[in-house]
Amino acid sequence: MRASNYWIEETAEIEVFGESVGVDVHLTESGTLDAELEHPVEVSERPEFGSHDFEGTNEEGIPVTLEDTFIPKTSTEVGPGVTHTIDSISPQRVVIGDTTTEPYVGDEITLEFDMLCFEQNNPMIDSFEDIPLLEREDWVAYATSYEDAGERIEYIKEYRTPVRTGRIEFQQFVNGPPKVQFQCAEERLLRMVELISFLQGVGPAPVRAQLTEVNGEPVDGCVWLLSGYRTDMGHMFKGERILWHNDLREFLDESYDEYVNTLREKYALNVAVSWYLDSLNSTRTIDSRFSSLVNGIEVMAKRYSEHGPRHSGTKDKIRYLVNELEVDTTDLARYSPTFNDDKIGEEDGYQEYFYNRSRQHVVHGEHFQSIDSQDLFMDYEATLVLLRRLLRNQLIDVDDMSNYSSICDLNVGEQPTVFF
Repeated sequence: MRASNYWIEETAEIEVFGESVGVDVHLTESGTLDAELEHPVEVSERPEFGSHDFEGTNEEGIPVTLEDTFIPKTSTEVGPGVTHTIDSISPQRVVIGDTTTEPYVGDEITLEFDMLCFEQNNPMIDSFEDIPLLEREDWVAYATSYEDAGERIEYIKEYRTPVRTGRIEFQQFVNGPPKVQFQCAEERLLRMVELISFLQGVGPAPVRAQLTEVNGEPVDGCVWLLSGYRTDMGHMFKGERILWHNDLREFLDESYDEYVNTLREKYALNVAVSWYLDSLNSTRTIDSRFSSLVNGIEVMAKRYSEHGPRHSGTKDKIRYLVNELEVDTTDLARYSPTFNDDKIGEEDGYQEYFYNRSRQHVVHGEHFQSIDSQDLFMDYEATLVLLRRLLRNQLIDVDDMSNYSSICDLNVGEQPTVFF
């Protein structure tokens, strides 16, 4: 298995600006979606800038739509007239099947999403029944790993590139045609993925969706070949996970609703998680990784200040954020080589902003003579723990963690099993 190997291949006859042309569609193991024209397409008018939808049928006569398709380049020939030639197209999504058929009403619809970089947490004990990843009143999500998921995870570690590792399945009661079914499941999936990204340190992404069952009966439903989702590689599965065993389910069950309904937009937690994943990527310099941590914390601090007492200074915004989320920073300030221990506990000491000197060093080029690479790395370690604690305290009730078996406080400078 290689990331560049074709996983899905589809041939269709597509209308491109009124001209019929064969198109070979390929989806690779790493989620790259390609569409190759069998021959160039000549048109009299230059295509408008932006994306286009092109429709046609495959060899079985099933509808195929290339959605959000960009024209990377056209060549122009001037003769008796002007001819524009399209040599290539780049769809963001390929839909196989008619998504606008009669709506499903009162039916249980099952959709499966094949995922890049998703590592399923297996329960500690075997069960005769599938255990939901997340369950709500009118929908439930299940997760499964491929049989060779272990080999695929090792491939990601070695080659630092995403590949398929598992599936997330939705069973839902939604009234609407296949297009609506997909949109609803996709929205729920992407919110779950953001939380899972924080937990596993790598960002999963969907690459294919299929409508597989109606009321438990298998159907040859629509297929969506997907691209364009961001895959944050994070630590590429070389670091530890935050949660293990059934705690993933407990975490999602506790955090999902408030995250979706309030926290994600109000405090830009999805942006903070993305910065967090950037900070884990060992292919980047320590300066850039530290800068990502700074950005993740400050985007949360800015939003907190906007929704509370407004503060003009960065240090006051961060103090307010840390205190509101009741995150202890004493151990982190002591660990930091750039913070004066005499100021721990002092009102004007700002121990919540213990990494300030390293932050100024990286962002503004200050303190070049007094901060070396070891100092910066130690501040990176401590600040990484700070951002994790902030996100954890925002997402779950840390005063009652009796349902969790693998959450504890991280002590910087050690290699614990878990990160909290």
